[in-house]
Amino acid sequence: MEERLADQFERLNKPPLEYFKGVEDFYNAYCKVLEMQDWHAHLLSYVASDYWRVVLCASLLHHYNNQDIEALKELLVKFYYQNWVATQEEPKKQTNCNIIKALKEKKSVESIASIVKEYLDYHKITQDFKKNLQDSKLYEQHKKSSKNSWLRPILILVEYSMSDDPCPKRIQMNDFHIEHILPQQPGSSSQWVKDFSEEERGLYTHSLANLTLLGGTKNAQASNLDFKEKKEIYMGNAVKLGKDKRGREKTFKVMTCYKMTIDVAQYTEWTPKSLEKRKEELIKRIESVLTL
Repeated sequence: MEERLADQFERLNKPPLEYFKGVEDFYNAYCKVLEMQDWHAHLLSYVASDYWRVVLCASLLHHYNNQDIEALKELLVKFYYQNWVATQEEPKKQTNCNIIKALKEKKSVESIASIVKEYLDYHKITQDFKKNLQDSKLYEQHKKSSKNSWLRPILILVEYSMSDDPCPKRIQMNDFHIEHILPQQPGSSSQWVKDFSEEERGLYTHSLANLTLLGGTKNAQASNLDFKEKKEIYMGNAVKLGKDKRGREKTFKVMTCYKMTIDVAQYTEWTPKSLEKRKEELIKRIESVLTL
């Protein structure tokens, strides 16, 4: 026999109107979270789990001020992204529950940061996060396990962190492709095979330092150009790709120029030395955003 609705409300130990008021308040808080347009909120939106939204709803429902909510978002980015890079999984549910409990008790953001730090330290998350960023086969690893890959979000994180705009337009995952600066399959007569030994290509091709964002869909011919021509593409200029079957000149131009890719174009050459320099710059930038 079906239980009556009145029986359900009786178990809640509160009047129906009070219960529905709580549902309405949560709905309004959730809508506010969905409307957040700052880059930390954008970064959190790439996370598969919805727990971060519940955490932010709790901060709104318990009347944290704007400054604390912004600090909480920054903390959640550190928490979720370090864990994602280290484990390629969601954080343990209990830690999320502990954070929500602390918010209900009106604990300070510093107190919540200590909950996150305890989790990161206990599971050696920060150690593994830093190690995984340096994987020389990073792109290949993520191509194999693309379901919950953090590679695109990490590159987007770099892009957002280079912007002066605190509320940039959200970057859609299908608006770009991951570009290998040193091509995956350089031509035998290209400058690439002169500048890189086979061993060096194996070491650098799929590493973080050799990857960037490029707007639109991939063009295999453009991807294999020498660095001099690629720099033009990265600056948003059109480059010639030869003639088509009808004898017409083919050109290639990207519609979106990302700051991190324009930054690559400032290099005079792309060599192992350049890659080591960019590796250091990228990791320093990522860690500045994600390290507690």
